Amino acid sequence: MDGHPLFDLNIYTYPIFEKMTAPGLMIFPPTGKVARGRENNLLIVYFTLSGQTAITTEGLHTWMEKKAESFHRNPGTVTAGMRELIESVNLDLYQRNTRPGRQNSQVELDLQVAVIKREMLYLANCGRGQCFFIGGGNSLHLRNIDQSSRGLGCSQAVGARFSQCIINSNDLLLLSFNTPENWTEELMAGGQQLSSENFARRLFNSPDSSGRGLIIRFQEGTGKVSYLRYTQAPVRPAVIETIQAGPEAVLPPAEEKSEIPFKNLGPDTVLRTTTPLPAEKPNSSLPSFSSVNQVGSGQSVKNQAARQPQQGYVPAVESKAAAPREPLIETDAIKSAVGKTLRTGAKVKRQASDWVKQALQKVAPGKPDQPVQFSRGLLIAIAVVVPVIIATIAILTFVNHANSTTPQYLALAQKLYQQAGNAGTDGATRLTDYQQSIYWLDKADSYGKSSDSIALRNTVQASIDTLQGVISVDMVNATSDVLLSGTNISQMSATNTDLYALDSSSGKVLRFSLNGGTYQEDKSFDCGPNPKNPISNLGPLVDMVSISPDNSYNATILAVDAKGTLDYCVPGDTGYIVKLSAPDMGWGKIQSISLYQSNLYVLDNKDNAVFRFEGSGIDFPDKPTLFFDEEIPPLADALDIEEIGYELYILRGNGQMVECTYSPLKDMKSTTCLAPAPFVDTRAGKNSTVNSFPDAQFVQMHLTESPDSSLYLLDASKDTIYHFSYLRNLQRVLHPRLTDGNDSTKLIPTSFTVSSSRILFLAFSNRIYYGQIP
Repeated sequence: MDGHPLFDLNIYTYPIFEKMTAPGLMIFPPTGKVARGRENNLLIVYFTLSGQTAITTEGLHTWMEKKAESFHRNPGTVTAGMRELIESVNLDLYQRNTRPGRQNSQVELDLQVAVIKREMLYLANCGRGQCFFIGGGNSLHLRNIDQSSRGLGCSQAVGARFSQCIINSNDLLLLSFNTPENWTEELMAGGQQLSSENFARRLFNSPDSSGRGLIIRFQEGTGKVSYLRYTQAPVRPAVIETIQAGPEAVLPPAEEKSEIPFKNLGPDTVLRTTTPLPAEKPNSSLPSFSSVNQVGSGQSVKNQAARQPQQGYVPAVESKAAAPREPLIETDAIKSAVGKTLRTGAKVKRQASDWVKQALQKVAPGKPDQPVQFSRGLLIAIAVVVPVIIATIAILTFVNHANSTTPQYLALAQKLYQQAGNAGTDGATRLTDYQQSIYWLDKADSYGKSSDSIALRNTVQASIDTLQGVISVDMVNATSDVLLSGTNISQMSATNTDLYALDSSSGKVLRFSLNGGTYQEDKSFDCGPNPKNPISNLGPLVDMVSISPDNSYNATILAVDAKGTLDYCVPGDTGYIVKLSAPDMGWGKIQSISLYQSNLYVLDNKDNAVFRFEGSGIDFPDKPTLFFDEEIPPLADALDIEEIGYELYILRGNGQMVECTYSPLKDMKSTTCLAPAPFVDTRAGKNSTVNSFPDAQFVQMHLTESPDSSLYLLDASKDTIYHFSYLRNLQRVLHPRLTDGNDSTKLIPTSFTVSSSRILFLAFSNRIYYGQIP
């Protein structure tokens, strides 16, 4: 045991007078042979089947059991396993529905999938059902954006919504079909603090609260699953009392259980077992709640509903600061004062020099009408001492003036900051005031920084970032030692423990392993051309992808050179080199690769092509096929590609995006492309559709899967990362803040990546930094 709680699942069904079992609910703990990482995944499947069918309940359960086995044998992430299960269910039903003679007996399945992994809860919703998670500070309402969307089996396209959150004792999960309209997030709020009876009273207060579903309450225990019965039937009072969360809130008492022993469950019960789940150490870097995102497999994301624009943004203003709206002190006054002092000093110097000459001439021996001959040493002393005196006078004048004006500049900056706060919702006015505040802080800091000016600058800059949709990411050195001079990191990939970096100078991949707070280089990692191997025909590597080590090679990196030679890189071994089958016209120049499930995608921009390899595991023995059909977008300047489902994203050198939807049924529909695929700037004051961002220089792209479901683009001109949804809606702009004192604006970023736990890695040639994305 590692100290992490196991949760008992107490299940209540509704309508509340139904028998205690829940039709359509199946719970699958890991049994038999499971993939690594699945040992502690409890799978919950809840579904309803509609339509004319002769499928028996037993047959339906057996079929779903096989799907659960495929989930537990999937070596990928939790969401990847959930997605495979959903797509497999949809494919079986779709093939059944499209057989000849099935026109009048089609069925569709509304499905909800939940996975409990230690204290993490992963959710997926397909069709017309809805999920509500009610927890302390983490509430969630998961449903399809299009309420008219159909369930599984109706088309090849799979629309699923994924999310995740952290479970605490007493939290509630509500899964429902035919969800009443009055069941909203507001109605659910604070439900975890109520007893099950009181929470049911709240839900069933309205006459239209009909529907079907179940409520699961999580309580610390041994991993047991129980069906419970309400000790008192909920009633419908005239007024519902709302429980507010607070420090004096009292947790509900222990439920009065009508627990059914598993060995006595009836034939309709689909509960599998009560084997406790083994505890594991949680991933502390995971956020307590990830935003809900729409993803689809085999479905163009262009046809999915776009996210609502985020609020609170205002357009960026190009000038550093607008002209002040009131007369303020200018530094010209200081220049004038110092100049006057220097001119006076020069006059004093001449007068002093003449006086010294006259005085010495009077007291020195010799004729008074003859000039005095001074020694060389005395002349040098006069030349040194007099300028020092004059410079001291000028410095004292400057310091005195600075001491009198710096507080005035700070006061003006503070006044403008407060003025911006009083501007209300007028974002443009607030931004102008904030930028004027920075203007006067710059003037104050020209005489020297103070703790007050630094604190005010950080506060003002944070306000500007919030208005402009910029999020600062604190980043530290990833490696304990600076990489060798001449190293240029051009590609990166990261897992939870390892960081891989492609050095374009040597054409080799470097491996770093997390040790404490830094990454240590694995000097023995051999990935890339090796001059000591005379029979190796591997050229400098141009791109790479990380792969699960559960493969026939035990490799962790799949890399490629410009001529189509693959390098399966294995920690502690020499790896394996395999030549990809070339297309009929041969290879031009490979620029980028992307791997999704067992399919490899290769960008050859010299031949204006993207090729698709259908693989077996991570082997690609067959010749490739062209990804495109009749429509082929221009790819000569293409820089990078990413693939998710049937969607291919192509980043061009002019900052534009091309998005193509692959069609596996060529006889029915061709692969289509949108070129350029527009971006949507959702910041307040923008809300416009653009083909590119003229002020940005996008050089690299990275795509993350659910629950993050994001597209990231690296802007080399401003060392920032643009964060988009799959629909290319701008979410925010990430700006690195280097904690080692280096100014990122003076460095040129060469590569980046984002790990599954939302850790941002950013390389500046031979320097690598990393930090948690807020």
